[in-house]
Amino acid sequence: MSSKILEALTKLFALISRLEGGASEVERKFVIDYFKKELDENSVDAYTKLYETEAEYGKEQENKNITMRDNVRILRFCREINQGLEQRQKVIILIKLLELVASDKIDKVFTPQRREILKTICDTFNIKDDYNAMENFIFCEDSAILNSNDILIGASNNRLLPPNAKYLKVER
Repeated sequence: MSSKILEALTKLFALISRLEGGASEVERKFVIDYFKKELDENSVDAYTKLYETEAEYGKEQENKNITMRDNVRILRFCREINQGLEQRQKVIILIKLLELVASDKIDKVFTPQRREILKTICDTFNIKDDYNAMENFIFCEDSAILNSNDILIGASNNRLLPPNAKYLKVER
């Protein structure tokens, strides 16, 4: 991934984190863990600093609504990502953004404002058809609810699985 795309992704992480009272420690840890998997040590530090600056990490913040300026920035970041990545890579980025939002279930909820940002990103990446399945999968806490033939569930038995789910037997 190019530095331009990583910078755009980092700023998307930050913008989403900054809403609803500011970036939490859980969100910051999620972003750092992502960087550690994808980058060398020096780059992790640089992108972590960029994230903390953009997210205004550590500053007490009121619940912020998304501004027109934020919307313009989101679209610009998405365009930068669109130009440099293949469709499957954009799907992975959208999943990471959903995971970021889902990472702090204690302090934050999946608000309409965050949902709207992610849908805008989804539309810009042209991933409209699969978005609902991705959102349901990431935010679902009970696999019995995932009644879709688009989802493969690994389990030791299929007794508690929904009827439409695909099943892969996993031996313990």
